[in-house]
Amino acid sequence: MIAVALAALTLGFELNQQIVTIPAAGGDVHEVGLRGESPVWSPGGRRILFVLGTDVKIANADGTGIRRLAHTAGDFTVAGWSPDGKRVVYVDNFDILARAADGGPPRRLTHSQEFDYDPAWSPDGKLIAYAGEAHCSVRYVGQDCRPEIFVMLPDGSGKRRLTRNPANDLEPAWSPDGRRLAFVRCSREFDLPGEALPLDYACSLMVMRADGSGTRRLTPPGERVVQPAWSPDGRTIAFARLSRKEASWGIAVIPAAGGPERWVHRPRSHVDNDFHPSWLPG
Repeated sequence: MIAVALAALTLGFELNQQIVTIPAAGGDVHEVGLRGESPVWSPGGRRILFVLGTDVKIANADGTGIRRLAHTAGDFTVAGWSPDGKRVVYVDNFDILARAADGGPPRRLTHSQEFDYDPAWSPDGKLIAYAGEAHCSVRYVGQDCRPEIFVMLPDGSGKRRLTRNPANDLEPAWSPDGRRLAFVRCSREFDLPGEALPLDYACSLMVMRADGSGTRRLTPPGERVVQPAWSPDGRTIAFARLSRKEASWGIAVIPAAGGPERWVHRPRSHVDNDFHPSWLPG
């Protein structure tokens, strides 16, 4: 059933810092012609937002017309689109900023003494979900401070905490109808977000209602999965998954309602690493 649902859909992702696409049901990889990380296709599919080094960049979907949107401090930079494609949200020095996709001054949305990252705009444009540590007392990721999932209004006001868990809750992703959030729950502490995970580190794919209730696990305990992304029809979630056999990362999918995982692009060796899946608009 999952292959039927994915037959007409396409996934983009980062393969060894090259941005590529692949049929979501599996097949050959196509290079876009862009070098970078964290690719996200615009709502209309005409542009790609991505990170290269410490820069947030935008290009046409065919890899042409590259331009720099923002220069950052380079600490765990990720970016995403507003649902109308007119604005982007990104991370600079562990604060979240927004600015017009066509340029202009940024607006800082978080000003805490802690880390805020992983912003994701809701489909109706009314909220931004993110991982943050505003419940902590100091700007330090350590045993006394673990990230939780928050939401805020697009102007940075109305911040509200959704998860309360002794684990690390990261990387929120909205379902297309805005009623659910997928996120990653990791079982051990780490030094800084985005650093290499210890071999005994476990991260599970979780789903909850948009108000933070009804949390459930989709992937088995003990696996390492990161960077969830919902398919345009809301039936499937893609993610990066560690293959212990190859000791590297590939792209897999799982039904949003629960069920078996399936590889879309499995790493061929320990030198292959796939990250940051992003669905092209269906």
